[in-house]
Amino acid sequence: MPWSTGTTRTDIGELAIAGLTASQIAAEVGTPVYVIDLADLLARSSTWRDEFASAFNRVGSRARVFYGGKAFLSVAVARWLYREGLGIDAATGGELAVLLKAGVPGTHIGLHGNNKSDAEIARALDVGVAHLVIDSLDEVDRVAAVASKRGERVVVMVRVTLGIKAGAHEHLSTSHADQKFGLAVADGSALAAIRAILASPDLELRGLHSHLGSQILAPEVFAAAAGQLSDVRAEVYQATGYVASELNFGGGFGVAYLPNAPQLAPRDVATAMAEAVRESCSRHRLAVPDV
Repeated sequence: MPWSTGTTRTDIGELAIAGLTASQIAAEVGTPVYVIDLADLLARSSTWRDEFASAFNRVGSRARVFYGGKAFLSVAVARWLYREGLGIDAATGGELAVLLKAGVPGTHIGLHGNNKSDAEIARALDVGVAHLVIDSLDEVDRVAAVASKRGERVVVMVRVTLGIKAGAHEHLSTSHADQKFGLAVADGSALAAIRAILASPDLELRGLHSHLGSQILAPEVFAAAAGQLSDVRAEVYQATGYVASELNFGGGFGVAYLPNAPQLAPRDVATAMAEAVRESCSRHRLAVPDV
């Protein structure tokens, strides 16, 4: 976990977080222990939320910010972030259970993951998650089958791999074409999944999702991905006549683990991404989607 803005050193060099020294924390709750500076967490969360809302509002779009539960998830963290107005992404049934235990409603939850069980898919439908992201061609059929058994038409998104080298370590990148997450644009599998969903009486396609990886610290990379996914939206329209109403941009937004490490400025990231989407939509003569 990165250092919070409330982290200091005492006169004798002992670590202190939000005014409590490491020895005080250890004496009160024992070790090992995770320590969260709540004021710092809420300040960061509200900044990302507000900067994205403002930047995309300027280009005629509405933006919602979702916290990636895989970063760190507990009932308390989920409850705090929900109260702060953020949605939260889960990638497993266990993470979904934590969110529900915290009182997070389905409308504030996204379910991702490339290994979802039928039971996890059904549970996501039970609670009405905001995003059910399809990650493979096989999953198109599986989600449709679950929906058909329930007599429901299920709203889904498709995870698209853009082929972007995100700039982080190779093992942290999830958007190049030859990896296990999502459906590639380059080999036609993304379009094949989209066509299958559009043809299914049990599925309704809301939009497209992409994710670049983890620990990315360059705003221009996120802008490039936003513009490219918006271009894919236009290509899908040209091929099928379907216009996605929503684009969902994944992270992962890097954090500073060392005192002198670069930090992402939420305003810079949001502004760059919003402008990339606006430019693409203008070029293709399409309305700006929600994000």
